[in-house]
Amino acid sequence: MFGPQLFSAWLLSVGSAAALAEVAVCQGGACTRNGGPLLLDAAAVLLSKHTDQVKVMNFACSNECPAKGCVATPNRGVTPSRTLPTGDANSALSSASEIVHEAGFDLDESLKRAFLSNAAATALLEAGDAGEAEAQFSAALAEATDTSLAPAHAPIEGEPAVWEASVWRESLFDAELRCDDSATAFEFATCSGGELQLIDVLVDGVSLSGEWEGDLGEGADAGTFQLNMRDDGRGFLGVLTSESGGQTSWKGRRVATTRTRRTERPPWGVRWVYSAFQGRSRARLAIGDKEGAVEDAKAAVALCCRAPAAYSLLAEVAGACGEEGLKVEAEEELAWLRS
Repeated sequence: MFGPQLFSAWLLSVGSAAALAEVAVCQGGACTRNGGPLLLDAAAVLLSKHTDQVKVMNFACSNECPAKGCVATPNRGVTPSRTLPTGDANSALSSASEIVHEAGFDLDESLKRAFLSNAAATALLEAGDAGEAEAQFSAALAEATDTSLAPAHAPIEGEPAVWEASVWRESLFDAELRCDDSATAFEFATCSGGELQLIDVLVDGVSLSGEWEGDLGEGADAGTFQLNMRDDGRGFLGVLTSESGGQTSWKGRRVATTRTRRTERPPWGVRWVYSAFQGRSRARLAIGDKEGAVEDAKAAVALCCRAPAAYSLLAEVAGACGEEGLKVEAEEELAWLRS
């Protein structure tokens, strides 16, 4: 057995620049059926305070395929793997505790409680007992530290606050609005189907104004417009005013002209906190606590702002709670992440 003292000696021998140790849990077919995901979650929770020293990871298949239990190792590539019991949350916690001990780390009782509460809450929510699930998710989150509640993803970058050469998905015709490279061009922007043109424009920082021509229906075919870009450069809001004085609200979302990977998974060290916020949001929605449901969905976004599922849940919860504006914002952020 690869004990704590030997593991610590190995760490010292390779120096401070050593790669992180890898606690690995098989997630192949047999191991998954035998409770491998529970063991992986338990190990991740117990080691979540040591993300600077160790990495908790899965691997596709160990090719051992046990009839019972799950294959795991306290340091992949260094210590041999073996099969550990994973029948339920308690056995998964016991096996994960063994791995953590062998990897040379102390066990934190608060994190043990967090794992068991989270596992119980997830099962209760799946069984339809939202009230008790909410209480168990709350118990898990009570064990979270300031560090585990801090934003885990880098903020989503804004776009240059420039109108020239920009492309937008606009709301009136659900078409692309393409802007010319130069604001001095008479016809500065045109919807992709030719439904609307912006002409003789004036750019003043994030504001764009001028005249429009097109067909908005009911005889409105020309007038003036005023648009204001969002501070992050990813959207605009404004109004089209017809020659008769009628006004039409208009908005748009910037279309990315270059492919950039913006999405990220929740880091393994905070995944349990992220899932607890999402689970409690669903539980609170089910018991009629709309304010709490929205608050928790927002907390999941704040924790992992590059995780698409966070925005999907926020949009779902906001829609169910009648907060249409928040729903639209979440959907727009999700669309931008995936663009």
